[in-house]
Amino acid sequence: MLTTNTTAFDVDLYSTISLEVFGQYESAADKAAYAACLVRLAGHDFMDYRKVDGVTSGGSDGCINFNDADNAGLESCLTATNIQTIYDNHCDVVSLADFIVISSEAAIARTATKFDTNNAFVAGTLEDKFRQRFKSGRTTSETCASATGLLPSGEAGCDDL
Repeated sequence: MLTTNTTAFDVDLYSTISLEVFGQYESAADKAAYAACLVRLAGHDFMDYRKVDGVTSGGSDGCINFNDADNAGLESCLTATNIQTIYDNHCDVVSLADFIVISSEAAIARTATKFDTNNAFVAGTLEDKFRQRFKSGRTTSETCASATGLLPSGEAGCDDL
């Protein structure tokens, strides 16, 4: 059963998910595309954060509107990563919102130049820093806002930020 809120979270669960992401990365035909897709997913999840009249919406809520032009190609790259199989292993205790952050952090750490496949979580490594600083508790939104055009336009450059 899917959970919208993370329950019973600890660093061991973070490590387990990360190790599964590392394994998928290693077996990916296009490792760069695999990592880029997970990082893009996390970015598109949190970049729709808005605070209007004291009311917040969006942010890291596990909600991606695949019909929004800003997210074009994201659905197909996620299918190619097969990341859903890892989430399926943990969806009863980890919210999708938290899982997206963990999996993208794992992809970032795995592609770091100082990544050690024999000891991914050794003190001082990027993955160790991510794991130690991770705060669970993001709630997965059960519906996505229908608003589009919330992300900055790459074609408009820095002015759109």
